[in-house]
Amino acid sequence: MSGPTTPGGESSFDAARLTAGVRRGDRAAFATLYEAYFDRVLGLARSISGRDESFCLDAVQETMMRAIRAIRVAKDADALWAWFASATRSAVVDLVRKELRRKAHERAASERGTAATTTVDAELAAWVRERLAALGPDEERLLREHVVDGRSLAELARGDGTPGTTRDAVYGRIRRVIFGLRRKAKEAFGNE
Repeated sequence: MSGPTTPGGESSFDAARLTAGVRRGDRAAFATLYEAYFDRVLGLARSISGRDESFCLDAVQETMMRAIRAIRVAKDADALWAWFASATRSAVVDLVRKELRRKAHERAASERGTAATTTVDAELAAWVRERLAALGPDEERLLREHVVDGRSLAELARGDGTPGTTRDAVYGRIRRVIFGLRRKAKEAFGNE
């Protein structure tokens, strides 16, 4: 397969001069090389990877960065295209591997997070059950009826059975139980 024409359309393509210029850091030489090979490298990245345009543009960018860093002086356009084809295949493979490593890392982190959360949740649930069992029967009943059953403070005050029990008194009792549980939880689990 013969090399591309220059941006001006001339069929003669001095690959040796162009690649030597890129190796020297000549921006104009790189711009010419980029313009001449961009579409072919993009098409090759698409055919190799079968991926979307965004992925393929990343592959082109990586290939062009490799050209800046490591292109060899090519004897002709065919040798230059062979270099670009090899660099593009390598860039696509590296990008796919990078993506697979990232996904594996995210999956492992998610699994670690889920396992850690499950362990903490189980420990916390066991701790709460123990603390609730240690409450006095009136405290446990008030907390359960208010928090679990959804009874209002006024309903609890009316059903308390103690003459003169007010909504505020019931609230105070529940509040003391909850603050006591929070204090004990901080002691057991830290500031979480």
